[in-house]
Amino acid sequence: KAVTTPTWAGRARFPSGPLMLKEAASLRSISLLACLPLCLWSPAAGAESVTPLLVEFGNTRSVLWGILEERPRGAATAAFRLADQLALNPDRESLPYLVGTSLTFAPVLKYDRNVNNGFKNGTIHIWGLPFSVEEAEKAVTIGGAVSGGVSLGLAKGTTLTLGARSEYQRAIGKKFEVFDTTGFLSLDHTTQNWTYLNATYLVNEEKRALGTGNVKIASFTAGKLFGQGGSHLHDVSGTFSRVQDNSTWQSRARVDWTGSFAGHGVFRFGLERGETIDGVLLPRTTVTGSYANIMLGAPTTLSAYYSERVGGDFFGEIRNDDVYRVGITRKITDRVSLHGSYEYKDSTNDSFDESGIDIGFSVTGFSF
Repeated sequence: KAVTTPTWAGRARFPSGPLMLKEAASLRSISLLACLPLCLWSPAAGAESVTPLLVEFGNTRSVLWGILEERPRGAATAAFRLADQLALNPDRESLPYLVGTSLTFAPVLKYDRNVNNGFKNGTIHIWGLPFSVEEAEKAVTIGGAVSGGVSLGLAKGTTLTLGARSEYQRAIGKKFEVFDTTGFLSLDHTTQNWTYLNATYLVNEEKRALGTGNVKIASFTAGKLFGQGGSHLHDVSGTFSRVQDNSTWQSRARVDWTGSFAGHGVFRFGLERGETIDGVLLPRTTVTGSYANIMLGAPTTLSAYYSERVGGDFFGEIRNDDVYRVGITRKITDRVSLHGSYEYKDSTNDSFDESGIDIGFSVTGFSF
């Protein structure tokens, strides 16, 4: 019998490009929206207003658009603050200046169905012969995450943001640990007509018992906001990225659309295409979609994900994977959100087939 090396077990456990870029966008927002009591507008806003949806599910740029278009009562101060964070504040005459800083801590509690980065089954087949391997371990993990960032206004409409996040998890009742660290550098530019550009460089490393995964992403995004106050807002963008997954670089192109509709909710759709590299399992086609709204009295997001991963070579056998995921995120309190998902992976090599449920809590970081 043979035992797998860490390289075998560490292949496809680490985040793909779109998910890592989403994490970077989330980190950029730490110091931008957290201090704004904008949610107080929601009870007073009706179906004719898009701003409450943007406050709950949007980003700094889209919230500023909503305020300027719909002019909710008492929002002038918030508008100047948001404009300041995008380096668009007309009162700022000297550049560069400090946009904001952040340092937060958040507790982490998760159910991890593969805390050691092993295989679903304790046996794999190579040329029809069974071999014993390290089996995936399921566990509830507890830990914490520290996030920090600083943003500078360099020129009118241009900001530079540096951020980092480090997370530690420890399996309850088992001797497994997970270390996950992300750092990024982001340059943003927003024009007066709501066209925007973004360049980001991101590095992520995740360590588990049976392997270490490294992801590096260099991306460039161009997008535009357009819509009608009191009715709808559209955010359309295109992204080109170079992604290094462990030791392999891959080019990817992505288009995204977000539509926010008063009285109906927020719809998102993304389509990404990556180059095929023989001998390395990488995503060729990725499709994402979600719907978010206030459901049964609380902000809720329903999401779906599909990824076609091709090009793998496992001991001379071709390996292609299809990954499907559906999920839900629901805000429980102002600080706590519950998220759950079901994932199914269908591989041409049956040893890599797997499915399972992931459940966890997200806690808004406590600022220092």
